[in-house]
Amino acid sequence: MKPFVWPFLGVLAVIYLLIVEALDWFGRMEVIENRWPKVWSLISNRPSRLVLLLVACTLLAKDVSERWRDEGSPALQVIMPSIPAPVINMGSEPSKPISERQTATQPDGPPPAKPVVVPPSITETSKEVPTTDGNHVYQVTLQSNTSITPVGLLLTFNGSIETVNFHLSGNPVMIMSQGLVDDRDRRTVVVRFGFPALSPESPLVVTVESKETVSLISVQRISAVMNGSIIPE
Repeated sequence: MKPFVWPFLGVLAVIYLLIVEALDWFGRMEVIENRWPKVWSLISNRPSRLVLLLVACTLLAKDVSERWRDEGSPALQVIMPSIPAPVINMGSEPSKPISERQTATQPDGPPPAKPVVVPPSITETSKEVPTTDGNHVYQVTLQSNTSITPVGLLLTFNGSIETVNFHLSGNPVMIMSQGLVDDRDRRTVVVRFGFPALSPESPLVVTVESKETVSLISVQRISAVMNGSIIPE
């Protein structure tokens, strides 16, 4: 039903009940009883009249409450600010703000270098050797946990390399050795030799010289160099 129907029916019911009660109060009901017995039996039923009165009042109260809710003021919103968690300082110094603590934990200087990529059987240590001629000398030591022969390695640096030299620690004599800088990409160095073997007792020491500071990026095992092309293992 439409919204205005309920109030209209409630008003009609209230008017009807008031008229009936008024006739009953003034002793006019006997006229209806004599002339219209059926109507008299219907309107003289007091419980039914009370039920109709209760329904009418309920309908009116429902309509009034809906109108009051629609036209009333908006609901009050209460916003409670969040309470910061307590900071427990176990030391003797007073606690510092979070911004100061974060600033203090940030390390100064450049970010740490990325780890060098090497084969699983090889470990690497590198250092820069001081010189007096203005060039930069970088020394790489490769230690193997197994015996490798023949040896073929491709070393990649982050800068241009001028020269390369290498030797096995404790073995000054090497057979079928080759050390060269790739002319197509001077950041790469090839180290190859057939004897003796690269073993845990004899690490390989590779020394490169450059005009700028360089560092090692990766070490890769290769099987051969054919027509200037490097064949990985």
